[in-house]
Amino acid sequence: MPRSDRKSALDAERRAAERVVVDLLGLPPLSSVDFVTGGQMATVSCLAAARHEVLLQAGWDVEADGLIGAPAVTVVVKAGAPAHLRRALRILGFGDRSVVTVDSDTRNGISPDALRRALARIHGPTIVAVECGDAGAGGFDNLNAVADLAELHEAGGDPTWVHVDGTVTLLAAASPDMTGAIAGLNRLDSWSADGHPMLNVAADGGIAICRHPVAYRAALGVVEAYRE
Repeated sequence: MPRSDRKSALDAERRAAERVVVDLLGLPPLSSVDFVTGGQMATVSCLAAARHEVLLQAGWDVEADGLIGAPAVTVVVKAGAPAHLRRALRILGFGDRSVVTVDSDTRNGISPDALRRALARIHGPTIVAVECGDAGAGGFDNLNAVADLAELHEAGGDPTWVHVDGTVTLLAAASPDMTGAIAGLNRLDSWSADGHPMLNVAADGGIAICRHPVAYRAALGVVEAYRE
């Protein structure tokens, strides 16, 4: 088979796989899907899109101008957030002092009241990171409550993006039994998952999903002429 035909066939298979993921999880139909090297890279990729978008809304092109001199971005996480989330933030240039940690409940779900109080004190570009299923305690964040608070924060003039870390259990959202636990999942902005824990695929089977494909491509796309 000629190289061009093989590439076309692989592209078609990839697009079909992308649509299956979005449909199974009930996410916005125009969301982009990227298959990456593990859950860590999926988290980095989604947060890169978040960084791009909230800074763009604040009048800053981070891909062109970098982070030096950029408006400060505040990242909100819950107590007990997974280590790979903190690692992703550091990779993207968000130091620990840019992170606000809010209380979580006894099952490690984010406290909506604590998040409300935190957002009331934050002004400017904001990224909120929540979880779809905690690996340790098994709790799910109240995603509808988070979405409501994020929309209010955005309406107040603060660019806001909510990322859902679902490295371990996001793919379980495909089960009808999970409907209550994941209510509000489709209202948020990006989702990261790893196919290894739930599907037992290779350890490099990460999935980055973004409801804003333009932001994702802007953050991660570099166009270069192909060379043999």
